[in-house]
Amino acid sequence: MAQSNDAKKTVNVNTDIDIIKVYEQVVDEGYGTPFIYKKLANAHYFKSNYEAAKLWFEKLFSMEKPTDATLMYRYKQSLKALSLDFTSNKYLSVVAPKYP
Repeated sequence: MAQSNDAKKTVNVNTDIDIIKVYEQVVDEGYGTPFIYKKLANAHYFKSNYEAAKLWFEKLFSMEKPTDATLMYRYKQSLKALSLDFTSNKYLSVVAPKYP
């Protein structure tokens, strides 16, 4: 008895679902949280979409004081990639002495 090819297909959640679209839809529906903003910022950062990453990092930092060194580094790198001045950035200046 032969199985159809459809029965053998499995869904790989990591590649078959665009998590960015899912999270952005959640935000559009009014359910934005720091957790979601962090996920969106990181997802855009790793896809080299620095303009969108900057937007989501700033939404995150407007809700939570920036304390995570890794997030601050990624935000700074996003600004650098966009050729934006980060020396007077309000989010980086909050933690500048702690995270050079």
